[in-house]
Parts: sequence; C-alpha cells; structure tokens
Amino acid sequence: MLASWGWQKTTAFLIPFILLGVGAMALFFLRKTLRTRVRIAQQLRSDPDINEWLVVFGWSRKVLY
Repeated sequence: MLASWGWQKTTAFLIPFILLGVGAMALFFLRKTLRTRVRIAQQLRSDPDINEWLVVFGWSRKVLY
C-alpha cells in the first residue's frame, strides 16, 4: 500500500485550504491590476467623447505597428 488511510484523509482535508491560500495570494498580487482595470472602465463609461479605445500597459511600441 502506498499511503495509509490517515494520510489520505489529511490530504483531502488540506486541499481546500491550500486552494484558498493560492487564490488569496493571486488576489493579493493582482489587486493593483484589478483596481486599475475597474478605474479605467469607469472612466471610459463616464466620458461620452470616447467611442473607440485601446488600453495598453507595458507593451513595446512594435506591437502597435
């Protein structure tokens, strides 16, 4: 037998907590990106003069040509 039943129960119990931790870390590292996207989306909706737009963050100038 490769693993005892106790180890399998412990693993099954810890997997949801590990997934929650990974999700929390992803939100922590992406919070500024998400905040910027929400702010820009609100700004674009509130400005009636903008009909078409392209938002580029950190791309080289070659991508735009």
